[in-house]
Amino acid sequence: MIFCNGEIKGLSDLKGKKVRTGNRTLAEFVEALGGTGVTMAFSEVVPALQNKVVDCAITGTLSGNSAKWHEVSTHIYALPVGWSQVMHAANVRTWNKLAPPVRSFLQAEIARLEDAIWKAMDNETQQGFDCNTGRGRAHHGHQGEDDAGAGERGRSRTAEEEC
Repeated sequence: MIFCNGEIKGLSDLKGKKVRTGNRTLAEFVEALGGTGVTMAFSEVVPALQNKVVDCAITGTLSGNSAKWHEVSTHIYALPVGWSQVMHAANVRTWNKLAPPVRSFLQAEIARLEDAIWKAMDNETQQGFDCNTGRGRAHHGHQGEDDAGAGERGRSRTAEEEC
C-alpha cells in the first residue's frame, strides 16, 4: 500500500513526491515513476510523514495499520507493491532420486501451499485495507453509513482479525 499526505489516484501521482521505501529496489521503482525514493527504517516513518520529510510511504496494509500510518497520512492508494518473493527449489539430482509417487505428492502439496499463501495474502491485504480505511470497525460493534453494502468487508471479525 502507498500511504500519502495528499491525494493519489495512480502511480503517476508519485511524480515529484518523496516516497519512503524499505529497500533500494523499491526506491528505484519509485524513481522510475518520477518520484524520489527515500530508504528509511520502518520506525522512522511516522515522524517522517508528520514532519513532511516524506510525502508518501510504502508498506503492507497490516504493518502500516499496526504502526498507525493511517493516522499520519491523508490518503491510501490500494496497490500492494514490494512483496517479497519466495521460491522452493530442489537439487535436480536429489529430486530425480526420489520415487515417482513421492515427487507427485510433493508437487501436489507445494501447489496447495502456493494456493494457500496467495489466499492468505489476499485476505491479509484486504483486512489491512479495511482496518486502515475504517471498514474494519465492525468488530467494535459499529455499523456506520459507509458500511452499508460492504458485504464481506462489513462482517463481524474474530479476535485474530481485529484491527
